[in-house]
Amino acid sequence: MKYTVMMRILFMLLAKKRLTAKEVAERFEISTRSVYRYIDELTLANVPIISDRGAGGGFSLPDSYRLPASFLTQSEFEKLSSVLNAFSGEITNDEELAAIKEKLFSATRRALPEKISSASLIIDGSSWNGLGGYKEKMKMMSKAIADCVSLKISYQDRNGERTKRLIEPHALVLKQGIWYVYAFCRLREDFRLFKVTRIEYAKFDEAFCRREFSAELLPFSEWENAKNEVIELLIDQSVRCDVEEWLGIDCVTENPSGKIIASCELPYDKSLISEIMKYGKSVKVLKPDRLKADIVAAASELIGLYE
Repeated sequence: MKYTVMMRILFMLLAKKRLTAKEVAERFEISTRSVYRYIDELTLANVPIISDRGAGGGFSLPDSYRLPASFLTQSEFEKLSSVLNAFSGEITNDEELAAIKEKLFSATRRALPEKISSASLIIDGSSWNGLGGYKEKMKMMSKAIADCVSLKISYQDRNGERTKRLIEPHALVLKQGIWYVYAFCRLREDFRLFKVTRIEYAKFDEAFCRREFSAELLPFSEWENAKNEVIELLIDQSVRCDVEEWLGIDCVTENPSGKIIASCELPYDKSLISEIMKYGKSVKVLKPDRLKADIVAAASELIGLYE
């Protein structure tokens, strides 16, 4: 009851009405003390209600007031618009109803990101040599998502293990320049993130019904069993740009003595050692000590290969 009345009071104020405590109390059959309490709570919620005392006074909103962008999502606005007519007793004409909707909609307009025109967006995730049928895989994933058709795939994970999967593709995901398909895996009975370049082949299978999922829960990590550790590297100027593209420019800084240091938290596994070694003598591990030892051991094995 309380919040319903508060919302209806807000609708009436958005319709450019000046309200008195007595008018509100009579309309909703509540005490004037309750009216003032509801007005105070709306004010605490950052609604800038103007209170004028004396004859001809009352409550009102500035003509320029619009709800904050976080007040409503587009979906919430659409649902709210469909029930506004239920409050027709408080809204006397179509112009007032239009004013309310305009002020509600202004919040969702500011909250939604600007759309990027497809004409100005060109994406090619394939390698420069054009091999691997990458574009064909992407087209197949996109069609499977649009048509709700499952795919039989052969997938090779980071450890080289190949498995046959039946997946229900729900979304294509671009993360740090790498394309993934987010799909429900029948083998694991759960959603999984599959790197497109690790899909050896795919075939259309049967239709499926889309499942509910939250984008916030996407597992943006390929290192399910690796523990993160703080890594610090000394970087030569010649490879600074390459390291910045790998770790991000925020992780690479120059200290007062002019040395270039990269510091970040990364999953500790074999791929980290391989990534560092590819820079040769241009990247030196400062910490942790066990990473230094692992780099030395890997380098010794490499030297032994050519002896």
